[in-house]
Amino acid sequence: MQLCDSNYLATSSSSSEKSSVPSNLCRLRKLIKWITVGVIAGSGTVYLYNILVPDRRELEDRRHYYSDWKLRAYCSLPLNAISRYAGGLASVRIPVWLRPTVFGLYVRAFDCRMDEAELEDLRAYPTLASFFNRS
Repeated sequence: MQLCDSNYLATSSSSSEKSSVPSNLCRLRKLIKWITVGVIAGSGTVYLYNILVPDRRELEDRRHYYSDWKLRAYCSLPLNAISRYAGGLASVRIPVWLRPTVFGLYVRAFDCRMDEAELEDLRAYPTLASFFNRS
C-alpha cells in the first residue's frame, strides 16, 4: 500500500487529525520531488547557456578567445575532484581472487605487454596504483 494512496487516506482513520498527517506528508513528498526536478533542470539550463552562448570577451575579440563549445565544456569540468577520486580509487586494495579479472581487463583493453612487467603474476599487485608503478 502506498503512503500517498487516496483510498488509504480516506479509510485510514475517522478523525481528521490522523488523516491530515499522511496528507501533509504526501504534499511534502510531491513538493520535494518537484523542487529536485526544478533544480536539476535549472542547473542544466544554466550550464548549457554558459557553454553555448558567447560571452562579452568572445564578442569583443574573436581572434584571441577560444569559442569552441567542446573546449568550454572541458574547461568547466571539475578535473581536480575527478583526479582526487581516481587517485583514491587506485589506492583501494583489490581482493586476491578479483585481481586477475580487474587487471586482466585492463591488460586486454590497452594491449599491455606483461612480459615487460617486473611481476607477470597479476595476483602480486594489491592495488591498481601498484600495478602501474614499475621499477
